[in-house]
Amino acid sequence: MNQSTPTTFKWLIISSVAYIIISLIAAAVAIQANLPAQPMGEGSGSGRPVLQDFLFGGGTAMSPGLPWLVAQIVLTVLAFCKKGWGTVGVWGLIIFGMLSGIFSLSEPNVRKIFSPASFDLLKAVVQTGVIVLPFVMMVFGFLEWRRRRQG
Repeated sequence: MNQSTPTTFKWLIISSVAYIIISLIAAAVAIQANLPAQPMGEGSGSGRPVLQDFLFGGGTAMSPGLPWLVAQIVLTVLAFCKKGWGTVGVWGLIIFGMLSGIFSLSEPNVRKIFSPASFDLLKAVVQTGVIVLPFVMMVFGFLEWRRRRQG
């Protein structure tokens, strides 16, 4: 990216990369603390070890799985393309932002992390990033798509 790169595109890429980084940190924290994903509520996880779920499945209680993050990396790279593939990348990031934000809020672990009784600053900061950054990515993705459509 250089001086002539549009601001909306810069922020879309920054928010996507920041989300990937914070998700990897969240995965490490969740794996260390043995926090499996429970997308449909308590006891709804796959029952596999947390590391295995992160590497091959639905992720952890604090982050999406590695396949999801790899797909987001691909969409982020595609967003650099012009015309068709670039639009696919931008819309993919918009959809990923929306879904990631919603899925992160649906985890029962979120209530535990922000509960005064079990509050942990590291987990709270990381979880906040995992919740907020996808919505930021979604907004900048939409703004970038609109800019490309008008230009």
